[in-house]
Amino acid sequence: MSLVIKDGVLKKYDGGEENVIIPDEVKKIGFKAFYESKGLKRIEMPDTVEEIGKNAFSECWDLEDVRISNGIEVLDDYVLYGCSSLTSITLPCKLKKIGKSTFACCSKLNCIEIPNGVTFIGQSAFSDCYSLTDICIPDSVTEIGKDCFYQCFNLKRLLLPSSISEFDPKILGAKSKIEIIIATGITPDKVKPAWRVKFVAGYLKSLSLPDGCRMDASWEKPTMDMLKKNPEKIYPAAAADQDVLNVMIERNIITESEAEQILHPVGR
Repeated sequence: MSLVIKDGVLKKYDGGEENVIIPDEVKKIGFKAFYESKGLKRIEMPDTVEEIGKNAFSECWDLEDVRISNGIEVLDDYVLYGCSSLTSITLPCKLKKIGKSTFACCSKLNCIEIPNGVTFIGQSAFSDCYSLTDICIPDSVTEIGKDCFYQCFNLKRLLLPSSISEFDPKILGAKSKIEIIIATGITPDKVKPAWRVKFVAGYLKSLSLPDGCRMDASWEKPTMDMLKKNPEKIYPAAAADQDVLNVMIERNIITESEAEQILHPVGR
């Protein structure tokens, strides 16, 4: 087994084994240590590992199973990016942060449990996870980055906790037929107008709110009335989300020339 280890840092793996057991002397796995390791199917990591560098296992296309150290609190950016054979993974109970594109393009990932204690999930963390069908966000999470679930075409349901102060449609990225369920404790006034716009346009399957209040067809008229009365309220969301902008044009809330002004304000 060809592991390059120096001062407790696993700097490089250049072997051809299917199974790799990382020795206890390793405290850190370095940047791109296993990058594009062909034929590698399983990795077992000891609890002595306290840090995993960016892109450590990215584009290990044959990787099916990886045991993450219980000492890990941060999964850095792109750590498992493009591991297209990975179907499931158990995350350490001490985990607090999931970085940018950590699991992006793990196209066979269908099951993942995010431990309570995670507070931040980064931009595009699960984007292009085509096989992901159901995910529950724990109460500890306070922030979710944009495009987090972009192109998760088979994601049917997303459970969001009351710990997130506002719900922004940018976490979904493109059009999506996802059922969004918000935990009890969140009041409708915390639902951003852009969510309502995307719902009435058919981009969200449904949006469930606590205490029997459910976003359904009855939300369309008040949502459109809100836009007609105060369209500038949604301008920032429209500038960032083409779907929202298209709805406003299609429903004659704004003209195409006004849409151009939203996208390209004078003076910028």
